[in-house]
Amino acid sequence: MILFYYKVGGQYEGKNPNNYIWFNNELWRIIGVFDESSHGQSGQNLVKIIRNESIGGLVWDKSSTNDWSTSSLKILLNENYYNATDGTESGNCYGYSTSAPSNCDYTGNGQGTEWTITPNSSSSYNVFNVSSGGRLYRNCASGGYSARPVLYLNSNVYVIDGNGSISDPYIIGM
Repeated sequence: MILFYYKVGGQYEGKNPNNYIWFNNELWRIIGVFDESSHGQSGQNLVKIIRNESIGGLVWDKSSTNDWSTSSLKILLNENYYNATDGTESGNCYGYSTSAPSNCDYTGNGQGTEWTITPNSSSSYNVFNVSSGGRLYRNCASGGYSARPVLYLNSNVYVIDGNGSISDPYIIGM
């Protein structure tokens, strides 16, 4: 059993680091190991991961407001996405604009541009997103941009197999 040991606050760096992990039946990437100042769990160093591919072009919020606590995307990610195998008809999946809910299949790549969790404080409807070129923009929360889930793994997670490469990602256990 190998635990995820890595310098706290450290990042996997380089052009293509071996930081791939198989989680939720999908390919994810390890961002790094972070202490309690990042996630709020006292005395814990947790591994933070991000899904390798987008789950599709989705609205940040169907009501065009930039309050993450009530946003459509937060509800979808926290209530419907995890362990979904072939999408959901939960009523929480919205594509571009505030159209009626659609069935998410979590395989779409969305656009070059990806949402962040950060609202624009100078308006009640704009949210920051990042282009494929790394530029920061702000757009209306009801726009359809790529979304990639990010989460912390519990501290009891350990590596069962794999070397972290894209062809042999870490397989984890709890």
